Amino acid sequence: MDRTASPNPDPIPELMRQLDTLVDGESASAKLAASGPRAIGPLANFLLHGRARSVPQPRCWAVRTLAGLGAKDVLIEYLEQEPAGDPVVRLHEEAVQREAALALTSWPTDDVFVVLMGAAQRQAIPGVIEAIGRFNRREAVPMLLKALEDDCCRPWAEAALEAHLARDHDLIVQSAFDRRTDVAQQEERPSLRRRRAVLRLLRSQAEPSDVVHGLAPLIDSADLEIAVDACAIALAGGTTEERARAGRRLTAIEPNAAWDLYADVKALLRRLDAPPPETRAR
Repeated sequence: MDRTASPNPDPIPELMRQLDTLVDGESASAKLAASGPRAIGPLANFLLHGRARSVPQPRCWAVRTLAGLGAKDVLIEYLEQEPAGDPVVRLHEEAVQREAALALTSWPTDDVFVVLMGAAQRQAIPGVIEAIGRFNRREAVPMLLKALEDDCCRPWAEAALEAHLARDHDLIVQSAFDRRTDVAQQEERPSLRRRRAVLRLLRSQAEPSDVVHGLAPLIDSADLEIAVDACAIALAGGTTEERARAGRRLTAIEPNAAWDLYADVKALLRRLDAPPPETRAR
């Protein structure tokens, strides 16, 4: 009998090995969580210094376990790391970053908010935008508006901005306008995507606020999607003059409207036959 062998060997190294497999990883993460704070060091090393994988699930389990153990500082350190230079590696790691960002929202503190905003500035990904949205802070609105320019982040940014419509509509309305100083300069596609998304968001309001009257100049926008949405907003909550102006613009757009706008234009023109809402009568 080998009397030098420990009767109770430390199970954590073997659990860490199991964590890095799809077969045993989930059960290993539960056992690591049950091991308490002494598991934090190995888990932190796995997350902070381990390589990104094409299958991110083991690293996601590590994040969940660290969050359950209260290792907020480890998750912050992870999100403060610079994104990988290899775009394929960055893509694989996005699921892990999302897990860490959402886990950090369990600590709705200023330092966490700053970390999330910094992470979004370095590399905007849907999970980080989703986490920022959960803070519902006015300082986040410019970042959320910028995220509208990214096709992957847009749905999460739109969902977050819906909660800001009542309180921060001034910032959202301002972002609907093209800020080019040189009218001959071509608007960049990301900027146009953002402004279209903002108009759709404002149009979705059941009761457009009085600030939305400031969108009237966009009735004459050269971009027809923006113009049609601005007309819809005017018809829903504009003055009599704004409704008439929207009607003239829609009538001018109708003959040459693309198929994806034509039905919308026709429906809005039919709305002109109905009287304006009593609450908005001027």
